[in-house]
Amino acid sequence: MNRTVAKDIYLGVVPIICRNGGLSFGGPGETLDWVVLMRRFNRANEFDRLAERGELDITLVEALADTVASMHQCATIASEFGGAARVRATIEQIAEAIMASPSAVSLNETVAEWVALTEQSLSSCAVKLDVRRRHGYVRRCHGDLHLGNICLIKGRPMPFDALEFNEEMASTDII
Repeated sequence: MNRTVAKDIYLGVVPIICRNGGLSFGGPGETLDWVVLMRRFNRANEFDRLAERGELDITLVEALADTVASMHQCATIASEFGGAARVRATIEQIAEAIMASPSAVSLNETVAEWVALTEQSLSSCAVKLDVRRRHGYVRRCHGDLHLGNICLIKGRPMPFDALEFNEEMASTDII
């Protein structure tokens, strides 16, 4: 996934090898694990850092929007995920995560109100969400797209560090 989206950064995978009592990258020996081989890039060009410096201008934001739209158009359809059921599960996960925090004890009533309002809103659009899922608008996307996972490479925005380990979490409606 990452190599498809960020081919200028991701070069491949390399085995960590145990040989003669030591560890090395690649070559003969017992493979213990695998690591991602990446090209170094200037971390100052990550979008969160550009934003902190006030350098994330409309031109870069529009270029990013075009990049993400292209990614979504080419993304694999994931109709087994998404729809109203996935949104409902996400609402439950968020509420449970908040309530699991010891500092959230005073938020019980607020969270319950939020869940009720969110469920009400979901009910009004559940059919549309399910139709969009059936018609191929849920796709296997990046899954962790935020400013810290986007960098400027060769003058253009490049998302990196896409979620690789969970297809459902990385699949979303491309609306």
